[in-house]
Amino acid sequence: MIKGRFDGKFSGYGFVIPEDGTPDIFIPPGSTGIALDGDLVLAIKTRKRKGKWEGKIIKVLKRGRERFVGRVVVEDNIIFIEPFDKDIPYFFYPLNAREKKLKQGEVVLFEIAGWTNPKYSPPCRVIRRVRKRELEKTVLEEEFSLKKGFPEKVLKSIEKINVVIRKDREDWRKQFAITIDPEDAKDFDDAIALEKKRGYYYLYVHIADVSAFVEKGSSIDREAEKRGCTVYLPNETYFMLPAELTKRISLLEGEDKPVMSVVMKIDADGEVRDYWIKQGIMRNAKRLTYKEAEKMIKGKGKRGIQGRLKTMMELADVISSKKARLGRLDFKLPEVKVVIENGEVAGVFPVERLNSHRLVEEFMVLANETVASHIMNSGKPGIYRIHEEPDIEKLYDFARFVRELGFKLDGFSRENLYAFLKSVEGEPFEKVLNYELLRCMKRARYVAVPQPHFGLASEIYTHFTSPIRRYPDLVVHRILKGIEYSQDELTAIADHSTEMDWKAQEAERRAVEMFTLKFIGSGKEDRFIGLITGVLAGGIFVELEEFVVSGFIPISLLPDEDYLLKEKALIGDKHRFRVGERLLVSVESVDHLSGHLTLRYLGKVRE
Repeated sequence: MIKGRFDGKFSGYGFVIPEDGTPDIFIPPGSTGIALDGDLVLAIKTRKRKGKWEGKIIKVLKRGRERFVGRVVVEDNIIFIEPFDKDIPYFFYPLNAREKKLKQGEVVLFEIAGWTNPKYSPPCRVIRRVRKRELEKTVLEEEFSLKKGFPEKVLKSIEKINVVIRKDREDWRKQFAITIDPEDAKDFDDAIALEKKRGYYYLYVHIADVSAFVEKGSSIDREAEKRGCTVYLPNETYFMLPAELTKRISLLEGEDKPVMSVVMKIDADGEVRDYWIKQGIMRNAKRLTYKEAEKMIKGKGKRGIQGRLKTMMELADVISSKKARLGRLDFKLPEVKVVIENGEVAGVFPVERLNSHRLVEEFMVLANETVASHIMNSGKPGIYRIHEEPDIEKLYDFARFVRELGFKLDGFSRENLYAFLKSVEGEPFEKVLNYELLRCMKRARYVAVPQPHFGLASEIYTHFTSPIRRYPDLVVHRILKGIEYSQDELTAIADHSTEMDWKAQEAERRAVEMFTLKFIGSGKEDRFIGLITGVLAGGIFVELEEFVVSGFIPISLLPDEDYLLKEKALIGDKHRFRVGERLLVSVESVDHLSGHLTLRYLGKVRE
């Protein structure tokens, strides 16, 4: 039997992700039993098809969650609840529907109640109605098990924290170190400084020393480990550490703070020739936003800081060039930022990719690589961030699609994939090709055994630079200080941190989608340009270019023809819809809480 987490899908199938790291097992419809998305289950393998195992779920060991949010549906005097979670393919039957006097369309919070037979709808009990002003917050908190507050014991223990700055710490307070963060940053983990002398760059990456405040095994530590990371949503931030402690630790402008520092001696080719890892104390000389830093990089602003930032950008370009030679994958995909004001969506805006973003990222990645190499070479147990090579079968499918569009992929090595992405820059199909290649990639995860990071072209990699908001970084800091962890401890931390990291990513994606759809549903715009990102026999998926959310055009809202599905295209008598084409569409219906957007076809966009 295989023990693992069930990744359920709305169509009724799913995958069991084994705890031992072996390949996922496909669970077809009818074999999922009473498992719901996120449950810990026992499964057996039943047969092998095309080199991959199919299986059947035998037992649910632990529910991923017990509570859900959904909308009441009344049909023929029968009351059901349709959950908003898109990965749950069931309507729930409320046992206390009459008692609660449920009405059509009401949104309720409910809990599963003793479901034992997969032939019947899961029974549930309604806990309460959800008020309109708390709809989005409740849906997101329940779907992703997000906690805003902290236990009283944890909050009281903060008052007892007394960090004594030892004299043997390196004193960086006279150094001109700066932070570069978003305008609305909630925490300040990292500061940077740079010196250039005798043909070398000396890069200083100073990271807030969270381990000086949070002892291993303390109540704060246990709570931080449980949460795994901070989750940033447009409407709320769910901190890994209490906000009061986060502020105490953050590298705020003009304040002296303990840090863990990596100093790297870098040559003109971007190679780290020597490095030092030290405990220190530093003072943030200037807090810059990305936009402020960008202006200075372009020659505007105070000359002193401007000159330093130009030298930093010079080094960032050197590192970027080195990574390009190694074939680091840089997907060109759009992002949006949702702005919430007084509880309502004020706007959805494209995120501009700045040089200042790349500067900080290059320095942080280099520091993470240096620390990972140091831990690995020390022979001590460590925690690493890995990204495995993509699925070869998916790459073969991608190569076929590439050929159909008239492009050429020379091979599947990272260098080949990098060269391909560069070759399609500026092409009409650039965006969809980036999406299709990204779908071939596996997800990065934490492990306790050193392995390469495929996407970053890193031989070894870890997370060291964000200990205020990521638990593995805090563990890495402790390892650098000589605090011991067993291999089993680190494996458990890595597995749980991966689970929480993935959950945070899904929560952030879902929240952005939810509020974007709410904005679209307000009717401020009625026509949109979209990109076909997928096709099915029943219709086509379209991503709205301005808002980066996906909707579906069912065949009934396409021109009235007979259609045939063939190789990422839907071919009719007069019309053909192929992945990568741009369409003009309008909104037919939208349900922002469930994430459903139905679109109507208006015409093709001529390139």
